[in-house]
Amino acid sequence: MDTCTMCQEQEKKTHRGTPHNHLVKIDDVRLFKGLGHRHYEEQDYQCQLCNATFTWSSNRNDLAWTLWMG
Repeated sequence: MDTCTMCQEQEKKTHRGTPHNHLVKIDDVRLFKGLGHRHYEEQDYQCQLCNATFTWSSNRNDLAWTLWMG
């Protein structure tokens, strides 16, 4: 799968990095709750140019932006 240059840059962004202009939300946000203040969110995005699919996670143990191949 070939990704556009914006998606190639998206993979390098940190947790505070916002989605590029052609990434749109798909599906609902997923909330994961733990004990106390331990919780995080995940949101899926798809690029309108190259159809690449990303998952953004607020979990500090995960990559902020994960590109899904397949």
